[in-house]
Amino acid sequence: MILDFVKYLSEQEIAYKFTNGYNEIFEKKQSDSDFDILFKKSDFSRIDIIIKDFCFQYNFKQVQVYDQDLWAKNFFVYDEIQNEFLNLDLYGEISRRQIKILNETDVFHEDVTFRDVSILSPQLEFIQYFIKKLDKNQLSKDTYNYLLKLYSKEVDGCNIQIRKFFRSTSDKVIHAFESNDFEFLSEKTNSIISEFKLMPKNASSSRYKTLNRLIKRIIKPTGITIAFLGPDGSGKSTVIDKLKQQHLPYRKNTYFHLKPIYKDSTAKNIVISNPHELPLYSFLKSYVKIIYFLIQYNFYWIKNVLPLKIRSSLVIFDRYYEDLLVDNKRYRFGGNIKIATYLRSLLFKPEIYFVLIADAQIIHNRKKEVSLDELETQLLKYRKLSELRQFHLINVNRPPDDIVKEITTIMMKYMNKRYK
Repeated sequence: MILDFVKYLSEQEIAYKFTNGYNEIFEKKQSDSDFDILFKKSDFSRIDIIIKDFCFQYNFKQVQVYDQDLWAKNFFVYDEIQNEFLNLDLYGEISRRQIKILNETDVFHEDVTFRDVSILSPQLEFIQYFIKKLDKNQLSKDTYNYLLKLYSKEVDGCNIQIRKFFRSTSDKVIHAFESNDFEFLSEKTNSIISEFKLMPKNASSSRYKTLNRLIKRIIKPTGITIAFLGPDGSGKSTVIDKLKQQHLPYRKNTYFHLKPIYKDSTAKNIVISNPHELPLYSFLKSYVKIIYFLIQYNFYWIKNVLPLKIRSSLVIFDRYYEDLLVDNKRYRFGGNIKIATYLRSLLFKPEIYFVLIADAQIIHNRKKEVSLDELETQLLKYRKLSELRQFHLINVNRPPDDIVKEITTIMMKYMNKRYK
């Protein structure tokens, strides 16, 4: 996908520079890589249009975008056919802690390429990568060796850059590269980066970062909530665990069981092996319970789920309120199901539901918690639920990888609608 993007930029005559990581462009497996690319500010100002047109030209889907700063955005593009993601960190300016590192005129003045891909000159790649790793406290031996390789290509240019950003410690930093002294840099990382932090900051960038990005995240959260429904034995846990292992366009994933309430790690698990053997509650107790359910769902959704969505999380529910409508015996609900169904409209709900089903006999062979007749009745009710717009019927009588691929495709189609 990244080569498609490079080809697109060249065809559109859009100037760009890979800031590092360009060696990975030609690797076969790229799904986990993010690519840092610098544009001229005039092009970056229309970067949303550029990405949208790129997706249109190659039949890809834009599924996520994070506004990281005034001149920095993180895009995720999805290839439905290959089930792959392209993770693009795009910039109109290379800065760190609101301190500008690279000047546009200097960057695009030199024509440097790697296998026909436009990259930074050695001294500019060196200084921005060095500062980045220092600031992240990630100056490993491998990183140092890569920096040393860049340094050796353009010693005078790298020394000029070092003196520009690390004035009082520049001679010691230069000596560390000239004498191959990784230990010095490793021990003095904090003091070296502290000097960089004293450089003049871009105040407008700071204001944008703290206000505009926060407002946009609140108004249009970049996270998503999904729920898995299905009878015991349908493989919900297996599918969820497999999905959580995927590299999806979210900052993190969070799991809830049934309700949006964090599990108390100190609490003892109370497992009811045969919930269907217990008697149903009375009408009064059933309605008291369901009202309590409503209060819990809505209060903890606001308290727990909304902040997660704002922080770009994938929120996964194993079961949700609708499970009660299908299997009221599990929850000992003895009231009118039509009333319980109506009360559903008062709840915050996940954006996507996945209803996992298979042949009743196959599921019954896995778990015999309920009778085969009861299981067949539940499956009919689950299929009925899938007629609603946000519900998707998933056949689980196949390999988990195929199931997760279908689920991912459905999620990404939904995400793509945000950017149309």
